[in-house]
Amino acid sequence: MKISVITINDNANIGTYLQMYSLSQVLKLKGHHVEIVNYKRHHMTFFSQLKVRLTNKQNNLIKRAAATLYFPVRHYLSLKKINRFKQEYLSFTPRKYVGYFSLKKNPPIADLYMTGSDQVWNSKYNLGIDRSFYLDWIPDNKKRVAYGASIGMDKFDPKESNEIKRLLKKYNSISVRETSAITLLDSIGVHGAHFVIDPTLLLNKDEWMEITGQKSFNEKYLLVYSVEPKNRVIVNDIATKIAHEIGLKIYHLSTSDKRGKIDNCDKYFSFVSPQHFLTLFNNAEFLVVSSFHGTAFSINFNKQFVSVNPDKFNSRVLSLLKMCGIEERIITTIEEIESLIKRPIDYSLINPILSRKRRESDLYLDRALK
Repeated sequence: MKISVITINDNANIGTYLQMYSLSQVLKLKGHHVEIVNYKRHHMTFFSQLKVRLTNKQNNLIKRAAATLYFPVRHYLSLKKINRFKQEYLSFTPRKYVGYFSLKKNPPIADLYMTGSDQVWNSKYNLGIDRSFYLDWIPDNKKRVAYGASIGMDKFDPKESNEIKRLLKKYNSISVRETSAITLLDSIGVHGAHFVIDPTLLLNKDEWMEITGQKSFNEKYLLVYSVEPKNRVIVNDIATKIAHEIGLKIYHLSTSDKRGKIDNCDKYFSFVSPQHFLTLFNNAEFLVVSSFHGTAFSINFNKQFVSVNPDKFNSRVLSLLKMCGIEERIITTIEEIESLIKRPIDYSLINPILSRKRRESDLYLDRALK
């Protein structure tokens, strides 16, 4: 069966492309041909992003000019290694689409259409309802499935609820990666959604290691990975305290430049590739993350970690930690560190849960694809 998958494909977030790879890989192992829709949101195009920097009223004229001039370089470097990964491991539609109407006008042809994971139904991130992610561009007689779609928000905008309900009622099967999303969908009259694990958790550590080298490091380190710039100070303080307590160097990885670098890191890895991301996670002794996929890979790789609570859209992190019975690993203050260091995570309890959820999610996919 040919499956057309639409998910976020226009940012520099490594987790975005690793979840894309894992869902594609699982579907291919089931014997299907998978093609990812080469889709870009209007506000994420190069020139739209350039305009944002040029017209940013929060900066003075000099800062705006500097940000505008530097953006093309930063944009290229942040996507260079990600694009290489995409070319090597992912299959995309030959046609590139920008915005809903380009898809509606000339949609890719497939037997089944799927909304993939990531925050595809987050209206704040998408600047409103993006009907592309709700598969509103395909013929009504085609089958629609959502795997691990994320809403991210605590509630829908009342002005959007009826439209979201209309769009989701067309789906043959819906699954989400947050238990809270099931309740949220029920509240607008969309019932029967299933909870599944994020696609990155469908593959185990050994399967992830197949696409990266087994590089080792000469020193033991704590790894920092955060996609929440506002958390930089608290992440720095927490990482510094933990590293001092257990005697580790501090490494920091990012898909961006050094502007987000925390103060006390010993090594900073900028513009990293997805493979380098996996290698650094695999070799870390401890992780301080402020990211859903940072949390997911910490658990999947059986690492000691803390997940610093982002200031918004943290329901997906909390749902994952609750599933594993380790809600205490999400923290908001440095005072919580002492007790956590003394109580390491027991993965002999978590791995059976993860294995069971992996089987359940795989079975869901089999049923949904029939």
